[in-house]
Amino acid sequence: MDFELIGPIRDIQPIAIGRTIRGLARLRKRYGRADAGLAMKKRAKQQKYFAVCINNKRYEASLERGKLYRVIPDEDAESHGYLRVVDESGEDYGYSAERFFRLEVPRPLERALLRASS
Repeated sequence: MDFELIGPIRDIQPIAIGRTIRGLARLRKRYGRADAGLAMKKRAKQQKYFAVCINNKRYEASLERGKLYRVIPDEDAESHGYLRVVDESGEDYGYSAERFFRLEVPRPLERALLRASS
């Protein structure tokens, strides 16, 4: 069963406490821990990838041509021809995918780039 949470969960009622839930370890592994009133939900494995800016026309302050940017996976944005990119402001914004060349980087390089951008 697939579902998506589209808003906050309110009026949460405990149905079991502690380790009395049968299969608790399996549930936590599959859905993650419940934190601060949030229900357990399946963790999405997000593929992390990067893109090089090849066109920064009209966005010179936000994007540098030839620079590598972290891309935030967003299926909705991509379906409309956009990429969510962490730009020079440090925030992620949607830009036309035509402005970038996507790159798949090896795992060790990905880790190093993510550490450097945090």
